[in-house]
Amino acid sequence: MSNTFTWEFPTLQTYTTQSGQLNVVSVVHWRLNATDETEQYTAGVYGSQQLAAYVSGSSFTAYPDLTKATITSWVLDAMGEQYGNYTASLNSQIETLKNPPVQYLTPPWVPTGSAV
Repeated sequence: MSNTFTWEFPTLQTYTTQSGQLNVVSVVHWRLNATDETEQYTAGVYGSQQLAAYVSGSSFTAYPDLTKATITSWVLDAMGEQYGNYTASLNSQIETLKNPPVQYLTPPWVPTGSAV
């Protein structure tokens, strides 16, 4: 089964005015979370993504009309192939949580339940 990825966008950095528009989003601060199919293991990565500069006369979405879907689309477009690197890293982190390469064991001469 595959992991589920979800976005969080805690902060949108904007230009107060740009090319006659108000609150033009320039940088999106994001967090991408992954959860395994059992919902037992989670991993996350965070960062910020610079968006393309607004060009006067091009389509514009007013700040109050922004949706999570719109921001997600903008971030994915701006990230390009980097998104695949993030998801691969999160998949790897979850796999390591499921199957840790290192473990801590009580020495065999210590009775189970005893303090070391």
